[in-house]
Amino acid sequence: MKALVEQTDETAPRRLSVPERAERHTKIAKRLPGLDIRNRLEPSDSLVDACVSLYEQNRLNFIEWDRLTSKEQEAETTTELLLQFALTRRGIALEMGNLLDFNLHAKWVDRLLCARLDQVPQTHVQTSFGQLQLADRKLFQLLAEKTRSGVQATPSGRPLDDVFEGTWMAPEVLHILQPMPRPAGNASQSKDTRPGPYTPPGVPSDNWVPSRKGKGKGKGKTRASSRLPAGLEGCRSHTNAGEPICYGFNLKTCQEVVARGRCSKGLHICAWPKCGKSHAAADCPERAKATKQS
Repeated sequence: MKALVEQTDETAPRRLSVPERAERHTKIAKRLPGLDIRNRLEPSDSLVDACVSLYEQNRLNFIEWDRLTSKEQEAETTTELLLQFALTRRGIALEMGNLLDFNLHAKWVDRLLCARLDQVPQTHVQTSFGQLQLADRKLFQLLAEKTRSGVQATPSGRPLDDVFEGTWMAPEVLHILQPMPRPAGNASQSKDTRPGPYTPPGVPSDNWVPSRKGKGKGKGKTRASSRLPAGLEGCRSHTNAGEPICYGFNLKTCQEVVARGRCSKGLHICAWPKCGKSHAAADCPERAKATKQS
């Protein structure tokens, strides 16, 4: 009680003692016999401590995906499998923190992965990792609103258990996971515009250089070579699924209307390779680390 009263926003989460941590691990391992809570599936001490801190503060907050670390590695969410590992670790940590039933959380993880892996019409693009994170963040925002009176267990059960499933099924969460329409084709673009997602038809682009050189069958045709703007050296313009990434967001200059994690120029995710998180490339710690090493 004294630690809770004296705790401030800047105070680090209370670290569980070794016996207390072992007891919680043993308890959840017995409750989930089909889940091998080791290696990639074992949440790090810091992740468990963060969930315990949420319980003791009696207030729910979203834990960023890059904090969903395991005992042996950093939190990577760049593929579907790595994302599943990371979110499973969160589910384990939430139950160890006495916040939420693991099986309820697992249903939400399955829904996220289905949204990512389901086949989509040719007129639409695959749901992006950025959309998954936005939906996840929205879910926890709504959960926090529904548990304003607290998240600590009562004689009737855990408050989050009662509202979790109904909340992730809410339209304001699920609509974020809908596949987005593909950008309009470039057939109507003039030959002096960049054939990509950033230049509307009829608007010249300084970053597109036409080349009329060529031999054989393709001689005389125009070939596009796009360049990234200054400040985004080493970044990428599209995701692996071919979705455009907004340059302005990554340079922190975008003023477009944003809906479902993207504007008219592309996704609002980090353009640094193998990152794709919700921050701008200008603030990317991985990019800063790579730049410093080079």
